[in-house]
Amino acid sequence: MRIGLYPGTFDPLTLGHVDIIRRASYLVDKLVIGVAVNNSKSPMFSLQERVNMINEEIESIENEFKIQIITHPFENLLIECAKDVNANIIIRGLRAVSDFEYEFQMVGMNRVLSNEIETVFLMADNSYQSIASKLVKEIARLGGNTKKFVPNSVYKRLINIKSKKNNRYKMTKKLPKGPTLHLNLKYGKVVCRLFQEIAPNHVKRIIELVEEKSYDNVVFHRVIDGFMAQTGDVQYGNKLKKYSKDHCGMGGSSKLNLNQEFSDIPFDEGVLGMARSQDPNSANSQFFIMLDEGHFLNNNYTVFGKVTRGMKNVHKIKKGDANLNGSVDDPDEIISAHIKF
Repeated sequence: MRIGLYPGTFDPLTLGHVDIIRRASYLVDKLVIGVAVNNSKSPMFSLQERVNMINEEIESIENEFKIQIITHPFENLLIECAKDVNANIIIRGLRAVSDFEYEFQMVGMNRVLSNEIETVFLMADNSYQSIASKLVKEIARLGGNTKKFVPNSVYKRLINIKSKKNNRYKMTKKLPKGPTLHLNLKYGKVVCRLFQEIAPNHVKRIIELVEEKSYDNVVFHRVIDGFMAQTGDVQYGNKLKKYSKDHCGMGGSSKLNLNQEFSDIPFDEGVLGMARSQDPNSANSQFFIMLDEGHFLNNNYTVFGKVTRGMKNVHKIKKGDANLNGSVDDPDEIISAHIKF
């Protein structure tokens, strides 16, 4: 009897995962979906939620292929998990060459631990090669539409998480005092109040970079319709200097990164937030303007200002491809910027 083990974190389950499960069902008599506990990855969904997601999807596949498919949570070595479920085949999905290099090493190590269990690689279908759980989570956290990447049941869960976060916060109307940031776009001017009392170090950084003319000709490299427009990569985003579409969004200024200055000001339409990596204390020069409310960002990103005039011009900024996380071809730029005190 051929028993296959398809392991993963499945946080969340994607259409790519479902495709591998379906295709693996052709190859084995019984398929075990090994759901890794993997708390080190700080999963968005609990172990039980991930198991439930998979169980909801495999029922129809079981009926179609007339085989048994079960879920099996594990937190030990993969090869030990395979022995626990009597699997003689480990099934892995490959999306790119980079996946193969990692998997090749894993196969070598697993062969040393047990030479009785073979590994079978299934190349991702062309439709799903760009889908990764990590990117789906990022898109969901940043308010993007994940419907094209996950099963409908998972999509509803992602929407529910966003809704619950939105309901935790109340709106505020009074704007803190501070200088104003003036952005000249090809569509017209945009005036933003800077919240010097709320985020003094971030406002100081913005003022420094504006006065150095660092933001002039810098593009809006990531624009997600109904969410936000991101700019400020002064290293790779200047259209007249060292512009690089492939690297834009990865750079910053030569100045030190900033410690977070989170506040209770909600991410409403027009709010300016400082972009960062997963480290809360990694903001440098990039920032974004909210095109709509995104309260799931509250207390997770630093608010440093808000548009007070010209929001209609912000909405005209060229949008990016939703399937590429908002990446923009031939993006619009900040023609010039200045500060008024």
